[in-house]
Amino acid sequence: MTDHYSERKRSAQGSRAASGDALATLEEALAAPSPNRVTAWHRQVVEALDVFIAAIDEQAASDQDPDSLLAEIGREEPRFAPRIERLHREQNDLRESAVSLREQITTDATHTDLDVSAIRDRLAALADRYRRHRAREADLVYEAVSVDLGVGD
Repeated sequence: MTDHYSERKRSAQGSRAASGDALATLEEALAAPSPNRVTAWHRQVVEALDVFIAAIDEQAASDQDPDSLLAEIGREEPRFAPRIERLHREQNDLRESAVSLREQITTDATHTDLDVSAIRDRLAALADRYRRHRAREADLVYEAVSVDLGVGD
């Protein structure tokens, strides 16, 4: 990798840290008690989901930058390009799912008949998908760096 690798890696870690923090905040909101406070619980979840969506958007914008870590890996190790494209597609799908869920939980029900359990289940499934996506991305970066550094040779 080029000399800029360390800088790109730090930048990528920063955007991933922001999305990781946003995910943790969303999970905290989901785990908050809802009995006798469904309206407050719902507002907290929607706000946390908005922050999560914004963090995914920021990460996606960073990843699409031609100077990003993933772009550099794709240029220097073309065999990783299909996996990088898959990661980009997954990220777009995750964002679309998050936006769709947000729309559904804000328009499908009044606060008096909100299905808290269903909302928790659906957003927990989204969070799980996001964690798996991040693990695949980490594996790719580690593999690319290991190849570049000759680790294991």
